[in-house]
Amino acid sequence: MSPLQRRAFRHPLLTANSFSPKLGAVLVKAGLITHGQLNVALYEQSQYEERLGAILAMHGWIAQETVDFFASHLDDELFLDYQRPIGSYFRQAKLLSNEDIEAILSAQERFKLPFGVVAVMQGFLKQETVDFFLAAMCKKFSEISHHRLTKNGIYV
Repeated sequence: MSPLQRRAFRHPLLTANSFSPKLGAVLVKAGLITHGQLNVALYEQSQYEERLGAILAMHGWIAQETVDFFASHLDDELFLDYQRPIGSYFRQAKLLSNEDIEAILSAQERFKLPFGVVAVMQGFLKQETVDFFLAAMCKKFSEISHHRLTKNGIYV
């Protein structure tokens, strides 16, 4: 780690506990921005009193619509309905266009591979992004399954 990186890391505004772990941490975990980009945006936010997502979008690191998608799902911890096609979430988050999804579906049919695998292979998405969305969908499925009870009160 360079001296500049160490100074930035020690800056009180740039530590993991000093900002809402929600939006910035979620975007990093989803592979949509880097820790460095987040640190720069947090620093600029402290200087210019601008919203974090607006700063990230202004730099061109992420689309404003993508930030808006994640920000709108923070309260529900990005629980995604496992019954919806994953491509619909990528479209809603503006990570894929309709044309991208059509190309992925065509290749998926040809290669008989899962949607996420094809999206990564063809360079549409990062593996971390696909994994993040799959985990959110599995988490929702797990929550629903965990709360289903039989008549005897036994989990099914």
